Amino acid sequence: MSNKRAWFVYWLHENHHKNPRKKGYVGATCSLARRIARHSLIDTFPAFKVKILLRGSQEECHALEKELRPDQSIGWNKRAGGPTYIGERGKGKPKSPEHREKMRQAALRRYQDPKEHAKTSRAVKKGLPKNHSEGENNSRYGKKMSEASKAKMRATIAASGGRSGDRNPNYKG
Repeated sequence: MSNKRAWFVYWLHENHHKNPRKKGYVGATCSLARRIARHSLIDTFPAFKVKILLRGSQEECHALEKELRPDQSIGWNKRAGGPTYIGERGKGKPKSPEHREKMRQAALRRYQDPKEHAKTSRAVKKGLPKNHSEGENNSRYGKKMSEASKAKMRATIAASGGRSGDRNPNYKG
């Protein structure tokens, strides 16, 4: 292998499992430690051992994974092995309005937790460049606000008690 990243096919199994073609979980990854940690945190597998079945190229690893898991629901695997693409996992597929509402409600519940709120805020800020909405990066850059929109904003501000003069948080008096 040249300077390409190493890939692994791994088998998660219980002590009494002998056959990776029928028992346990078979997966392929280029980040084995991260993937195993994720299985430990998220998946509902029983206590498992890890065995590396192959270290090779991405193509070799996907081929072996596909060979060991040609169909879904073999061992602990829910899906067939081999390369997965965004559409296969449900991402990129249209979701019903009911499904979208469930996702929205779950996100709102998560976001109400102050720790989760702070964590999300840090992640968003970390992912955005410092000037993500300045100048030409701003979606409103070069656009003029209509007089009707300005009047509507002024009316909303006035209805909420106003923010002019010393009532404005940016007032320097």
